[in-house]
Amino acid sequence: WVDKQRDIDYLTRPRNENKNWNDEEDARLRHMFYGEGRTQKEIGELMGRSTRGIQKRLDRLRKMKVTG
Repeated sequence: WVDKQRDIDYLTRPRNENKNWNDEEDARLRHMFYGEGRTQKEIGELMGRSTRGIQKRLDRLRKMKVTG
């Protein structure tokens, strides 16, 4: 059952998992989260990223804004 679950997990992972973010994606993320008020889960589904990936990127953008 482990091999079967690995196959399922592999096929259902977000399509942009572990890919670098670019400026266009950052702007889109900010707009969807702050402008449209979407949830991190919704944004993740639309952008092909995990909910945790969205959360981490938002945290990183906030830190960049404070220090930048």
